[in-house]
Amino acid sequence: MFGLDTQELQAFAFFFGMFIASGMGAPIPEEIAIVCAGLWTAHHPEYGITRWLMLPTCICAVVLSDSILYTVGRLYGKRLFSRPFMLRWVPKTTQDRILDNFEKYGVNILLFGRLVPGVRMPLFLTAGLLRLSITRFIIADGLGAGLGNSLFFLLAFWFGEQFQEALENAEGAIWKVGPFLIMVTLTAAAIYLLYRFFRKPVAEGDPEEVPIIGHQVATHIPQTEKPVTQEK
Repeated sequence: MFGLDTQELQAFAFFFGMFIASGMGAPIPEEIAIVCAGLWTAHHPEYGITRWLMLPTCICAVVLSDSILYTVGRLYGKRLFSRPFMLRWVPKTTQDRILDNFEKYGVNILLFGRLVPGVRMPLFLTAGLLRLSITRFIIADGLGAGLGNSLFFLLAFWFGEQFQEALENAEGAIWKVGPFLIMVTLTAAAIYLLYRFFRKPVAEGDPEEVPIIGHQVATHIPQTEKPVTQEK
């Protein structure tokens, strides 16, 4: 199919599964997963243009997992959030803050929520629980997943390509410093994301949580004066 060999198909299946697992609450930060996908693409030029199918594969997996959670939240949200295991993971206070953020920012929470490190599963369950418009949910989630993950993917691809080029062009002990500094920066960013993830593993959808630009994001997002309208 599309000239893909077995190893390439296995790589696509692996990352697709990784993003599904991440979306379902596994302790795999989505940002780290998309960076790994971008690095894999950069380091496999032998696959030519077909390797770029990795990005849409990852985005489709993200939207699919989010849509599954939306559906589960729509059908079983109240019962699920009252379960003991869910209350241990997402305490009532956290649930209340997520609801408050939906009431303040509406569907916009799905756009900037992707900029916040942490498991986003409760956000999508809550979107279903509140019965947000399915059309608006898919559009907002697709935009958030597409824009955010594309940015991480392309940056990782560029960094990986620069790193590989430096390795190929290195002679003896003379190494090009630039690409390695870039990789150090990328590694530091990954460590920061992991730190944020383990420090606060569940994203609440508050734009103030967005690293560095959080306050500016919150300032420019219109707030709703009424609670989120639920579909009947």
